[in-house]
Amino acid sequence: MSVSGAGGTREVQQITNVTRTAVDRWFYGFGRDHIFSLTDGSWWKQTSSDVSTSTRFNPEVLIWSENGTDYLEMPDEGRTVPATELIVDFESTVTNTFTGLHYGNLYRLDGAGDWLQFSFENVSTNVSNPSVMLWTEGTLTNMIVRDSRNVTIGTCIVVDPILDADSDGFSNAAEVLAGSDPLDSQSNFTLRQTDHYILSWDAVEGRIYTIEWTPSLTESFQTLENSIAWPQNSWTDTVHAVSTEGFYRISVRLAD
Repeated sequence: MSVSGAGGTREVQQITNVTRTAVDRWFYGFGRDHIFSLTDGSWWKQTSSDVSTSTRFNPEVLIWSENGTDYLEMPDEGRTVPATELIVDFESTVTNTFTGLHYGNLYRLDGAGDWLQFSFENVSTNVSNPSVMLWTEGTLTNMIVRDSRNVTIGTCIVVDPILDADSDGFSNAAEVLAGSDPLDSQSNFTLRQTDHYILSWDAVEGRIYTIEWTPSLTESFQTLENSIAWPQNSWTDTVHAVSTEGFYRISVRLAD
């Protein structure tokens, strides 16, 4: 399309199919991977490194596409950034005690069940009942947590604790507790007997291990050691003789 003016004629591109909406509540500037909730119900993640530090309430946003790339334009800031729309699974609030984002935390969501963090973001806060949004990106379920003013507390990767995502026979919750990857069927927690007396395993930081033994699987297990902490990853049985037959078992819990 040609536009004529005092300076002559210029060729400009006409943008069609523009969606006019606004940021839902507070806007805290642009930045790489910033996530924006809009009043039309959509959520978008910025994919460029453009940065701004402005803070405004409900600023207008235009959404449009060019050559297969989606853009968010903020007219009153005079800035346009590329972004991708997120596939939202749930919007909810945390109903159990929330102390921040930590590996192994369980988040109980209003109407959306329980979710377990298995990424390693570590953010402490005393915000009660923060709002959350879960979205799918590739094969992963992501969660963003925000306070009442839309300030992002953090994002993390979560799994349903009951399911067995990698079909290896262990629930996601059991794998997170053991320190293995719930999305990798080759990642598992195993007790090895490297010698008649010596047991070993892959120890994980923040875990306490208990060794138990029984002479027969029809009898109860007896505790031999119950406070083995990381980084110790082996234990020697000094109780039973070489000729003694029996079975060992190891259990794991999170350190206090």
